Amino acid sequence: MKIILKNSKGFTLIELLTTVTVMGISFLGVYIIFLKSIEIYSEVLGRSFGVQTIEQATDVLTRETKNVRDKNSIIIATASQFKFTNIHGQTVDMVYAAQQLKKNTVVFASHVTNFAFTYKKWDGTAWASGATNQIASVHYTMTVQNSNKSVTFQNSIVLRNTR
Repeated sequence: MKIILKNSKGFTLIELLTTVTVMGISFLGVYIIFLKSIEIYSEVLGRSFGVQTIEQATDVLTRETKNVRDKNSIIIATASQFKFTNIHGQTVDMVYAAQQLKKNTVVFASHVTNFAFTYKKWDGTAWASGATNQIASVHYTMTVQNSNKSVTFQNSIVLRNTR
């Protein structure tokens, strides 16, 4: 005996399966967008950290290096170290070692994967060695890396009191 319900209310199996399929596809799309958002956020955060580290290091390097007392006060000028006497008579030692930049043994930048000082004379030619009183400007290249995101920066600083 077959019972026929008049005015039956509810959904057919096809309607339910269609709804579940559409919702599954929608959730998959939202999930993919969510994962991509997290990836982009992570990349921006890593680069932001690198940029902040470079800005902080650049502030210290520029402020201190511009204060070289005179052309005879440069003590050491190598690719990883710049040591000099400043206008206040204090010795300032900028050193790159073990992925850190230090000023007189105090770390002011970390996660620095690459760093090098280079120097130029007043005529614009490169200074490689010899009398440090010929140095007119200090140039540096720095790379900061955090969570596989790296940022590279180059800067030049003209020494104030060395002419």
